[in-house]
Amino acid sequence: MIDATLSSFGSDVINASLEVPVIVDFWAPWCGPCRQLGPLLERLERDYDGRFKLINVNSDVNPELVDAFNVKSIPYVVAFVDGGAVSQFIGAQPEGFVRAFLDRLAPNPSALEHRSARAALAKGQLGLAEDHLENAVALDPSNTAARLDMIAILLQHGDVERSRRHFGALSGGARRQSTYAGVLILLECAEAAKGLLPRL
Repeated sequence: MIDATLSSFGSDVINASLEVPVIVDFWAPWCGPCRQLGPLLERLERDYDGRFKLINVNSDVNPELVDAFNVKSIPYVVAFVDGGAVSQFIGAQPEGFVRAFLDRLAPNPSALEHRSARAALAKGQLGLAEDHLENAVALDPSNTAARLDMIAILLQHGDVERSRRHFGALSGGARRQSTYAGVLILLECAEAAKGLLPRL
């Protein structure tokens, strides 16, 4: 949990929400419902183990942010994803409500594994990326983006059979993924090349 100010809001909230959902809690020390909601949000941040980041904004000392978000009543909670505000609620809501709110925003474990795989790929760590992708697909077989990345890595290793099995398991929505066409071409080329190899 971090206390944000006007000067830090860009980095603490906007930029951070490009990596993980950020929950901004507008509160004040004199606000009774805030003292109920705040500890709940802090506990859920620990429970969710990195699936979202909690930021506190003290309304008394950040009037510019209060005005910017047209805050009329506190506690006021705003969720940020990919650099923008996407959802909000007012008041000290019960835990079930807050969990449902978070579950709509926080990436599932498969998505977290896929994110780790992409980070490993960016560093050229193919083995580590493959491990994360296997976890992502095992956690959610319908994670088409992770499965497409897995196919690309398997093709780099020359494992055409496993690539074809993963490709066959893709859902109908896979064609909408930006990497689909490129992976399909790689797979078809690998299969064609394998067919040209002389049989021993």
